[in-house]
Amino acid sequence: MNAITRLSDKGQVVVPKAIRDLKGWAPGLDLEVVDAGDGVLLRPRRRVKTLTPSETAARFKEIYQHQGPPVTLEEMDEAIAEEAARRAERW
Repeated sequence: MNAITRLSDKGQVVVPKAIRDLKGWAPGLDLEVVDAGDGVLLRPRRRVKTLTPSETAARFKEIYQHQGPPVTLEEMDEAIAEEAARRAERW
């Protein structure tokens, strides 16, 4: 769907109602303005939800599930040291 609108003296543009309705855009929606060569693209700004520490930990456990026996802190430290040494050899 195409529509025509006019740039005001203040640099404002009205997004036609038919387009707003089609996209489900309500008043107060933040739009990102992207340079698109000979024009611009308007799209809803993506918002990243800030998680609480407990939500972050729960999400981490959900994504990174360890398979196998528990690993000790000493084994983790050893693995980290081995990887650090391996990467240092490349420099």
